[in-house]
Amino acid sequence: MTLKEAERLAKREMRKHKLNKVYEFRFINDPLTFGECMGKPEWYIALSRPLVKLNKKDLVLDTIKHEVAHAIDFINRGFSTHDKKWKKIAEEVGCNPPFRATCCEEDNIIMPHSPYVMVCQKCGYCQPRYRKPSKMPKCPRKKCRSKNAIYELIN
Repeated sequence: MTLKEAERLAKREMRKHKLNKVYEFRFINDPLTFGECMGKPEWYIALSRPLVKLNKKDLVLDTIKHEVAHAIDFINRGFSTHDKKWKKIAEEVGCNPPFRATCCEEDNIIMPHSPYVMVCQKCGYCQPRYRKPSKMPKCPRKKCRSKNAIYELIN
C-alpha cells in the first residue's frame, strides 16, 4: 500500500469519528510498531512507514481503526488500555477481533528485513532486531520468560 493511500484512509477514519479537530495524523519510522495513538499533550495518530509500504490495505485499515479506538478512549477517559471498555469501542469502530495489538508479532504481517535476529536458546523463539542491543533481555514469550535464557545474535 502507498503512504498516500494510507494517509487518506487514516484521515477519512478520523473525520468519520470526529477526531480530525483534536488529533493530527503522522507517520513514524518504527519497523516494529504498526500504529500508535498519543493523547494529551501531543494528540496524534501515527502509522509505520515501513510496515504500511509492505502490507495490504486490510491490515493497514484495521491498524487505523485500532488507533482510532484508542483516540476515542483517550477523549472519553483521559487514558487508554486494551481493557473491556476499549474493546467495546474497537468493536464499534469496526476493528476486527481479536483486536490485535499493533506490535508486529503476527504471522500475517510482513516485516521489513532486520540486520539482527535474537534466538532464545531455551525455547527457540526468534525475534527480529533492528539495532544491536547493549544487553541481552529475557525471552519475550510468556511461556518462557526465563532470566537464564541465553540469546544468540545473528548478523
